[in-house]
Amino acid sequence: SPLISPISIYQVANLLKMNPEADVATLASRITKQDEFYNTNVVKVIWDYHGHALYFSRAPIPYQDGNTVWAWRHLGIYGYTVNALREITNSGPVTIEQFERLEQLRPLMMGLKIKVAIAQEPHGADVDVPADVKVVEDIMIDVASER
Repeated sequence: SPLISPISIYQVANLLKMNPEADVATLASRITKQDEFYNTNVVKVIWDYHGHALYFSRAPIPYQDGNTVWAWRHLGIYGYTVNALREITNSGPVTIEQFERLEQLRPLMMGLKIKVAIAQEPHGADVDVPADVKVVEDIMIDVASER
């Protein structure tokens, strides 16, 4: 994400430092709108009580019954230990990674621990599809003109 907050970068680095059992660290934010929840370009994440990722998906997970949305968006920022990075880069893609088109599923399926935390800072717009480039460019122009 070109608009990632420096605070988010620090938060991910600190997650690895404070959680020695973690191989990878990443962030999530709350999904509050149904259109985001059902958008396949918005990656969803579910984690356990210890903050370790259980699964990432483009599908709307967990299943929602009704109008209330309770889900988490994966923000696409990562921190890796050196050993995890070596292990990941020395292995080939896994099947589910190819189906979902999500690189974070490789370390998860390899049994590596992915620590997930709720982002402390609002997340900027992502560039997931070509149309998103214009949105980010407009935001950057607005920010530059305010200075």
